[in-house]
Amino acid sequence: MGVLNSSRKAMKGFIEKSYSMGQLHGEMKKINDPRRQNLIETVHLTKAEENKIDTLFVSTYGKKIKYDWHRLYQSFTGKFDENYFPEYLFSSVLEPKMNPMDYRYVLDDKLLLPLFCVGVEHVRTPRTYYSVCDGICFDEEKNIVDLKNDNFNGGGTEAIIKPVQDTSSGVGVEKIKGIEAIKNNLQEKAAKKGTYIVQECITQNEQLAMLYSEAVNTFRVITYLWDGEVFHVPLALRIGQGGSYLDNAHAGGMFIGVNDLGELNDEAFTEFGKRYKEHP
Repeated sequence: MGVLNSSRKAMKGFIEKSYSMGQLHGEMKKINDPRRQNLIETVHLTKAEENKIDTLFVSTYGKKIKYDWHRLYQSFTGKFDENYFPEYLFSSVLEPKMNPMDYRYVLDDKLLLPLFCVGVEHVRTPRTYYSVCDGICFDEEKNIVDLKNDNFNGGGTEAIIKPVQDTSSGVGVEKIKGIEAIKNNLQEKAAKKGTYIVQECITQNEQLAMLYSEAVNTFRVITYLWDGEVFHVPLALRIGQGGSYLDNAHAGGMFIGVNDLGELNDEAFTEFGKRYKEHP
């Protein structure tokens, strides 16, 4: 039993390390994008500012870091802040540490997440019409559905179809209109490996719809637990544009900061630094 536990622990450690390395690779690829490098080149840190970054990260992280992320942050805000936490450290070091693998992969599963929210006051998750797992289709009661012969109503005249996991930046998310189109899309998904979910299209708050009605504009609220207390990092509102039904920054949307009073900042930004004082 001891050998088995040791093997499991070693495998778990290998998976976690692989995950962190994958996150780091992704962040390095993003920071080296010429469009981000163009933004970085607009900011030149003084020696005093570099010393502030070095002092902070050597004392807390144990070593110096590259300045690219601080420069990128400053290209958006116009302000130097040594306390800015670089994205590559967040996703490859802090996030895996604060979100252990045992919980991370379970909570990332869009089929399981609604079960955890049952009975939680003021929390509602979208209704799931269908799911497809390795070629088998299920309705919302988990009955097997024969897509060729069973009576199919699609659950509604439009729906969101997406992979159950790994849909960051809106990758793989499709908005399908029409019962026949939903059925055909499910048949295509059933012919592939993988797990997909068909959910209702939710109606957003009317104030958010006034900003942009084609997507569900969402607040990005990242919380963390420390010594039994809940904290949050700076908040942002993500807003779609250009006819897209996605609000993700990586999918062409924009984002705007939200202050502690719940008010929007003066400017919204796209991923590559385009600024807006009003929605285009």
